[in-house]
Amino acid sequence: MTAHALEKLHIYLTNKCNLHCRHCWVNASPGNNDIIDALDIIECIKQAIPLGLKAIKITGGEPLLFPLQLFSIFEFAAANNLQISLETNATLLKPEYVLKLFQYGVKVYISLDGNSDSTHNHIRGHQDSYLKTIEAIQLLGNNSVEVNIISCIYSINIHEIDDIIATCNELNVASLKFNFPNAYGRANNLKQDGSLLSTEKIISTIELLIKKYKTLPFPLDFDVPRVFKINYNDKPRCSLFNILSILPDGRYSLCGIGVTHKWVTFGIINTNSVSEVWRDSGILNDIRKLKHHRPKGVCKYCAEYSLCYGHCLAHIITELGCIGDSNPFCQNAFDCNLFPKNKLDLPL
Repeated sequence: MTAHALEKLHIYLTNKCNLHCRHCWVNASPGNNDIIDALDIIECIKQAIPLGLKAIKITGGEPLLFPLQLFSIFEFAAANNLQISLETNATLLKPEYVLKLFQYGVKVYISLDGNSDSTHNHIRGHQDSYLKTIEAIQLLGNNSVEVNIISCIYSINIHEIDDIIATCNELNVASLKFNFPNAYGRANNLKQDGSLLSTEKIISTIELLIKKYKTLPFPLDFDVPRVFKINYNDKPRCSLFNILSILPDGRYSLCGIGVTHKWVTFGIINTNSVSEVWRDSGILNDIRKLKHHRPKGVCKYCAEYSLCYGHCLAHIITELGCIGDSNPFCQNAFDCNLFPKNKLDLPL
């Protein structure tokens, strides 16, 4: 049996969503209908607790489409002293839900992709989403529920990035993270029309924001490899050695990327136990070998690799097809002479 503890379950409760976001990497939409039964999720949690489970995250699709299922899972998790987080677009939030979120100690992560009706609604595919999202953030904050904001940034909304920061400051959020979408799911259309930002543009944007916002009352984070950040801690970005995901159709996966790349899935709930998958999955056991082997490319010489491990293994595997390759973003930055030279230990 693996010596690695299974500390976190990421549960993609459903692929159904009330919105139709342009960058959705799991292709969630109103027309989808997959949902995992809450009793099956609770059984998986029960199986994972002896393996070291400490936390669960529920995401989708939009979990608040199925509140009875969602809160029954939260109730069980809270009763077992697990940390709980919820990813939501927040447009379906109701006051009675807020009370339950507070009761179960849920940390809420909300998508905010613009600072105006026109931009946010355009990206989210719904004319009322911006107003409902802002109202939900205020409602949660007024009831002492921790709110964290996630913004996906590309050419459509980069002009509002300072305004998003200002709004988050006004709303007293706990944190703000900027994601820069990769070409998965519907975001592949953004690549085709040139909306995704270049490596150079992402790096220059981060450098500018770090210089401009040296003091904020909340952490400002960026979903990029750690060498391109300044204020990072000594923890890995993704707990890839201690995490397991469950997709809306019940398959186990590295993460949500399994929705569009089935070859990074392994087993299915009600057929394969959590412990069986955690112990015997070939992909997971190959990943664990990363602690003892350096990859090809720039990651081989990076000073941060022992904490980064390529930042996002799903990105590496799905784009390059090999666990042993370097992160494509880092490799492209290196090839363009944009990689921080003080983080490299190159052979003479």
